[in-house]
Amino acid sequence: MVRNQVIKGLAPIFGIDAIGVTDAADLADAINYVRRTGYKYRRELSYSPKRFLKVARSVIVAMENYYACDRKV
Repeated sequence: MVRNQVIKGLAPIFGIDAIGVTDAADLADAINYVRRTGYKYRRELSYSPKRFLKVARSVIVAMENYYACDRKV
């Protein structure tokens, strides 16, 4: 499960200087939904389907790479 603290920590990787707690929580919820459903788009989200999948996949890949490197140490 992705937590909003992780999103806040990863935001600089994506060129986001600061992300609010609410935005981080919303994005974490969206990413958790994407991970549970295998990247199916949920219409009630405010993101366009293309942007939503792009952002969610980018964050998931970055997190998986981060945790993979962390486990090797």
